[in-house]
Amino acid sequence: MSTPRLIRLSPQSPSPDPALRQYGLIADAIYEYCRSQLNTEDIILQHHLLEPDIIPGKSPDILLAVCQHLVDNHLFKIHELRDGSIGWKVVSRESAQKYTATIRVEQAYTDFLLAVMKDSIKMRHLSTQ
Repeated sequence: MSTPRLIRLSPQSPSPDPALRQYGLIADAIYEYCRSQLNTEDIILQHHLLEPDIIPGKSPDILLAVCQHLVDNHLFKIHELRDGSIGWKVVSRESAQKYTATIRVEQAYTDFLLAVMKDSIKMRHLSTQ
């Protein structure tokens, strides 16, 4: 099986840890492999991700970092299985972008409400003095 075409993740990755960002190309390769080789409704398990020759040395540490990167970018959803293990489902890039945009709008709204509440509390405090 050939290695999928590598593409770059957006530089605005939400992953705060630089160690996770270094795996961006590997994460993209894993993502493209999953999109092209696996059914999007299937739960992806660790062995599915280690089958292609994408993860260097089939390292579990790199695999974990790559999966975390994909989850942080909303391209994988985590699912807990009946046996207590975890698996992932692939999310389309379009859905991931919509979700990210929704989170940004919700965060802006939350920040606005918190600022209004803070100002309201200050105003009440001043009016009672």
